[in-house]
Amino acid sequence: MHELSEIACLHALVGLALVLGGSASPAYAEVMDDVTPLQQRWAQVQYQTPQDARAKAFEELAGQAEAVVAQNKGAPEPLIWQGIILATWAGAKGGMGALSLCKRAKLSLEAAMAIDPQALQGSAYTGLGSLYY
Repeated sequence: MHELSEIACLHALVGLALVLGGSASPAYAEVMDDVTPLQQRWAQVQYQTPQDARAKAFEELAGQAEAVVAQNKGAPEPLIWQGIILATWAGAKGGMGALSLCKRAKLSLEAAMAIDPQALQGSAYTGLGSLYY
């Protein structure tokens, strides 16, 4: 039953994050051009990748997210997606090895909140809530 609650939390988190009703500024559009492939790949891995291959796929996606964060310094959206990816990777990995991923996800989400707590309709708060749950 706990696993179903975890899945429901992740679905809620992703649903909020996919709503892109933020700023329409050119800078925002450029950031989202970098973030959208992360979102799309996350969905592919989460919903179409066999469970035994997800951890490796999320590990690769986390590397891509790291690069997107570095390319978009000061933008909260890549940090939010980095947090989502790290948290989901932790869930796929499981066990004690997931703890460091959860800590990294928390740092990414908190960094996004420090920049703009309302980015992606406050998805960083939802992500933190899922981690604490």
